[in-house]
Amino acid sequence: MSTSGISTTINAPSRYVKAARHPGMAMWLTHRVTGVLILLFLLAHLVDFTNLAFNPNMTVKELSSLFLGIPNFVLNGLFLAVVLFHGFNGMRVIAIDLFPSLSRHHKAVIWLTVAVSLVSIVVAEMIMMQFVYSIAASAGVPPF
Repeated sequence: MSTSGISTTINAPSRYVKAARHPGMAMWLTHRVTGVLILLFLLAHLVDFTNLAFNPNMTVKELSSLFLGIPNFVLNGLFLAVVLFHGFNGMRVIAIDLFPSLSRHHKAVIWLTVAVSLVSIVVAEMIMMQFVYSIAASAGVPPF
């Protein structure tokens, strides 16, 4: 009696699993995710500013309480980080498209992109904190 069933076991990971572990694939995925996050954040701001357009009698203190709270500050900080990372990752993609010889050093270019992104995020967050404090001082409200 012969069994003619397919019973092969695959011990090696498939090419898709190997590709998912590649840093280039992770950067591709983060580029897509950050793009969607930027779109969602801009949509939320569109709703906020539309609400303000239909309520023109808001005072400076009411307006500053909307935009100077801790949750808004955290969200704006995360948005700034997402935009900077998305931008630097996009420049990495453009550089590799323009200079195909860079693809031989793909992992080094990825780590350079992450390092430049992190440094620029830290600097931009410090500048943003100074800006928030100056706006809060001019409005006469505490920033947090």
